[in-house]
Amino acid sequence: MDMARFFYKCLGRFALMTAAALWAGCDNAEKRESVKEEPARDISSSSLLKKEIKDSKYLPKQESIVVQGTTVLYGTMPVVGDCLYGCHTPIGESKAKGLVKKLTERDLKFEGSLSGEQLSKIVCPRTQGLRHIYNKFLKKKPGFEGRLVLQLTIAPDGSITNAVVKSSTTGYDDFDAEIKMAVSRWKFEKSDGITSVTVPFEFSESSDK
Repeated sequence: MDMARFFYKCLGRFALMTAAALWAGCDNAEKRESVKEEPARDISSSSLLKKEIKDSKYLPKQESIVVQGTTVLYGTMPVVGDCLYGCHTPIGESKAKGLVKKLTERDLKFEGSLSGEQLSKIVCPRTQGLRHIYNKFLKKKPGFEGRLVLQLTIAPDGSITNAVVKSSTTGYDDFDAEIKMAVSRWKFEKSDGITSVTVPFEFSESSDK
């Protein structure tokens, strides 16, 4: 057993001496070339590692948090103020949902060149288009509603030359003004003369959640 240990010890020393002799026998150019090769291997290994990381399909584990009762993933939604951008309305809250009463020809009071049928063909379908204005103001002042009566003067070319608020129970002047402005852009059929029509708009908030 001691003989074997001695043999391996001598063999190790012999190997070291042989390597030292070979190194000493190399000229300076060969030594410099050997030293330069080592960093090149390091750079190659580093580049390979970066490529492996870049090409890796590994995705970090998504962690979740709860914000105002809505579960979201980190990095999936930016937070704006106290709510999540693009998220649904939290449970228990409802979006503004305003209603505009549907009108018929019998709701209109008019005189002039245009007939009731010609007037209602424009007024009745476009009345529902005013809902987006009502909803916008409901967000500013929830719960307000009322009746707004406008008197419109229609020129022979079909354009509205004048719009006047005859009466209003909304209690919201800014809202009334924006409705009047929107209605003033309506276009009717051409006629032989001027037409005057009174239109009653009724706004109410839906109780549906």
